[in-house]
Amino acid sequence: MSLKALQKFYFVNTGDAPLITRDVRSSCGCLVPSWSKTPLAPGDTGIILGKYDSKRVGPFEKQITVNFAEIQESFVLKIEGMVYEKY
Repeated sequence: MSLKALQKFYFVNTGDAPLITRDVRSSCGCLVPSWSKTPLAPGDTGIILGKYDSKRVGPFEKQITVNFAEIQESFVLKIEGMVYEKY
């Protein structure tokens, strides 16, 4: 049995210069992030996708850490859920 789920995280560039996503990392290999590699214009909306694939039954809590160029702070996105046994 394997669960595959997709979580979408939306964000808006509220600055006055293009926003560049420098690095996106997940807390484990079962959560694969993807994102646009092109700069985001001021006022535009971006998206980070997290594809979770588990073969384990039970609760899970995973994280995606996002870093943008010109911003010192890292942003942490959390994904929580429960995988139930198939009946």
